[in-house]
Amino acid sequence: MNDTELALLDTFRRRLHERVSSVGLTVDDVRQLLKAMHRHPEASAEVIRIMREEAGALMPGQSLLSFDWD
Repeated sequence: MNDTELALLDTFRRRLHERVSSVGLTVDDVRQLLKAMHRHPEASAEVIRIMREEAGALMPGQSLLSFDWD
């Protein structure tokens, strides 16, 4: 991964953990974060895959997949 992708991943992790520490995390919160990151022009398939894996580890058994990328 390049520096931009690593920065995106770091931003995602920070936002995810801020949400967990402040008010808790819902599946919709994670979907919104993933959607925002997916829209970033530098978000590669690898970065999105890693984000999904990390979010999935925090929310086992929950479906985070959404086909609504608009």
